[in-house]
Amino acid sequence: YPAAMFLGDEIYSTVHTAEMENTLFWPGLRPDERCEHAITVLNPFKVPCHYQISLLVGDRIVGRSEPRKVRPFHYRHDVIEDIFCELMGEVRAHDGRAAICVSGQFKVLANMVMRHVDSGVVTTIDHLHRYIMV
Repeated sequence: YPAAMFLGDEIYSTVHTAEMENTLFWPGLRPDERCEHAITVLNPFKVPCHYQISLLVGDRIVGRSEPRKVRPFHYRHDVIEDIFCELMGEVRAHDGRAAICVSGQFKVLANMVMRHVDSGVVTTIDHLHRYIMV
């Protein structure tokens, strides 16, 4: 995956104004059906945490999930290919130059988990970032 694609400035300034207050990004998706991408959102708070996942391709938001909820002191694991299954062809057409945005009602703690579909081996677990350039 293109790990060096997030650096520097806030590029998606319109996303920050259109999304809820707290946003995190993951730069790039592997445009390969052998790789599954998932977001794990953690809730260390005493109250439920609500969040939403957006898919950006190029300079636009092409899809948004319905609002999701994590119970207090729990986590939720969402597979990107399941949420945006009808949009994955567009991600492949742009050779993976896409981004995932997770926005929440308060501080968002989220990780990207990449898994090889055939073997089930997790190849990447990393935290999302505050700013992104794709």
